Amino acid sequence: MTNTLRQKLDKSTKEIFGKLNELSGMKVWDVFGYTKAPQAGASNYFDTEAFFAQVNVHVGDNYDYVYNQMKLESKPAKFFRYTAGIKLTEEQAMLDTDSLQSMVENAAIKQERGLRSKMEYNMIGYAGDVDYSVLKLGAAANPTIIDPYDCNSTSGTVEPYGAINFTGAGKTALNLNSTVGNGIRAISAATLDSTTGESILRNDGTDTFDLWCHPRQAQILRTNHDLLNATGGDESDKTYAEELATAWNTTIRPTMALGACTGIADATTVMVLTANTKENFFAVEVENPHWKEWKEIDNGEKIEFVKRFKAGIGALARPYYDNSANPYKAMFAMSVTPNGA
Repeated sequence: MTNTLRQKLDKSTKEIFGKLNELSGMKVWDVFGYTKAPQAGASNYFDTEAFFAQVNVHVGDNYDYVYNQMKLESKPAKFFRYTAGIKLTEEQAMLDTDSLQSMVENAAIKQERGLRSKMEYNMIGYAGDVDYSVLKLGAAANPTIIDPYDCNSTSGTVEPYGAINFTGAGKTALNLNSTVGNGIRAISAATLDSTTGESILRNDGTDTFDLWCHPRQAQILRTNHDLLNATGGDESDKTYAEELATAWNTTIRPTMALGACTGIADATTVMVLTANTKENFFAVEVENPHWKEWKEIDNGEKIEFVKRFKAGIGALARPYYDNSANPYKAMFAMSVTPNGA
């Protein structure tokens, strides 16, 4: 009986699980760059390395040779294991093929969406395991390659832009310049090295940015216009989102992993700006997300059928060193007011 039910399960759900990998919506690991861990291993910690070289150049009438200083920094980064699955009772497994297929497919989609959401929480930060999330606030002191400084005025502290209101009766003027513009300038200035001209940004007009914000804030940005002046009430003919795309090379990335955005008057929310995201933030795959085969579980009283989903993934930020050997990551965090009274 149970073998027949398992064969029915295999047949009725054939090819479902391959297409479930193509869920709608942009996944975080498609926005980030991508690299694969050297091995799966039994540990959740993987060694990461970064190199630092300090410049020392002599200029004068004679050839007097001077030399640089360099070092290798190695730190363990923590990556997570994720699991989910589907469990069917013996009675459910006896449903007709169409009903069984629809039930399993709906459950599988929900499970994959839930697992992806957990990945985002831990990869992006704030709402996840903040110690190992790449878009969390940076180190307040003693930065390392797995916990670099952010580009805020004070690393580890969100820029307090609560007085900037994007909509509502208290809507303020030139909001994009006061938030995204400030963030871009802060990222540009964070490691601007006068000895080499190096910077986190390319500064040649090709830099791109991603603005991570709650879905409610994303909709405000897509349906409202920036005020051009505080007294006249003149608005831009483009929405915030259109201005971000055309004038600031910035793409909105809605995510719930940054915490709450109620939309209530005068309630604040966090937005995070990242620069050249695909080359500065990396999803690190430890184990490719995949579904395992159906398995029968018989405890002597009940028979159930399970299909398990597993994945191993983490994230890293590229560290940029200033001339004092302090690592920075290409992000800027700000607290703003979506709806101002």
